[in-house]
Amino acid sequence: MRLGADHVRVTVPATSANLGPGFDALGLALGRHDTVEVRAIGAAETVVEVIGEGAGEVPLGEDHLVVRALRAAIDLVGAPQTGLHMVC
Repeated sequence: MRLGADHVRVTVPATSANLGPGFDALGLALGRHDTVEVRAIGAAETVVEVIGEGAGEVPLGEDHLVVRALRAAIDLVGAPQTGLHMVC
């Protein structure tokens, strides 16, 4: 399989789950969001840049949760693995 584009930008709204006695049934939509931009690169490396909340606190390579999810999705669709540059 061949990927149709070399980049993607996704914006995900923030939520707060598990409000009080509602357990997993009640949540709250927040006016905040997280934007993740990923570009396939020719080098066999993974570069992660984190700007804002979480900068300096999350992994900046293959251990980053989003990178791990991307790697699993790429495997799932049968596309070849490639280097990644991610900004979030």
